[in-house]
Amino acid sequence: MTNTPVIPQNSAPPVPQPLSPPPPQDALQQYRIEQLEKVLEKLQTKQDALEGTTTQRLDDSLSKQANMYSSYVSYITIEIGLLSLFVAAIGLWGIRNLKKAAHKKLDEWVKDKSSEYEKKFDDLYAQLNEQSAKQIEQGKEIEALKAFEEGNRAFDKGDYEEAIRHFDRSIKIFPTGQAYLYRGGAKGDFGNQKDALADFNEALALEPDNGVIYGSRAMAQTKQGNYRESILDSDQAIALGLIGAGNYIKACAYVLWDKPKPALEALEKAIAADTKFREQAKTDKDFTALRDDARFKKLVGQE
Repeated sequence: MTNTPVIPQNSAPPVPQPLSPPPPQDALQQYRIEQLEKVLEKLQTKQDALEGTTTQRLDDSLSKQANMYSSYVSYITIEIGLLSLFVAAIGLWGIRNLKKAAHKKLDEWVKDKSSEYEKKFDDLYAQLNEQSAKQIEQGKEIEALKAFEEGNRAFDKGDYEEAIRHFDRSIKIFPTGQAYLYRGGAKGDFGNQKDALADFNEALALEPDNGVIYGSRAMAQTKQGNYRESILDSDQAIALGLIGAGNYIKACAYVLWDKPKPALEALEKAIAADTKFREQAKTDKDFTALRDDARFKKLVGQE
């Protein structure tokens, strides 16, 4: 099918129109430029319309995106704010807990250090007290020793009353077994055997392993007529190493108790330990009952 126009059958044929002369060359060129400019103008109009629409759409799109991003930023800002508040709260909680923990640790440290230094102070104070007590005791010992020595000098002179006064002072300042022992000896020689026994008991309470004190008490028991007790004390003195004197005191107790056989046996042991007891037995009044005994004479060399 073509685009050829249809001519009615009963109509007359169209009259041909005269042809327009062709435009000159310059006019043709001008015409072409004008047509081209129109085309360009239409294109520009369409382009402007298109650009306007695109720009509007782009602006709208950008505006929407900006609004969306603004909302998102606001949301993020809110989230960050909330998170910051949460972190701050946690921080405050943590700081508070850290502060509490620090205070607790500090309190524990102070308590430990306080206990430590209190113990050191107590130990130092105890040491100072101990040293002070020792110095005081040493001072007392020195003063008591001086009184004791004065008592010994009076005792050696036979001034038993004076000796007892010095021993009293020594015991009052600083009681010792030796002070009680010598005071008991002075009282015994002064004729007060009962008080002498009391002093020997005090001396043994301070020095329970002193054989000399047991021997001294044995002599006091003998003078009191307590022969059994004297022999027991003599055995204790012997067990503690006072062999010669212990056996001699024991022999005296036996002979006064009228037991010559154990008396001679004890005297023999005393002389075997120390020959000085041989000479002492020759003149000792306690052996008067054995003077004529042959065994006694033999022991003391009076055969």
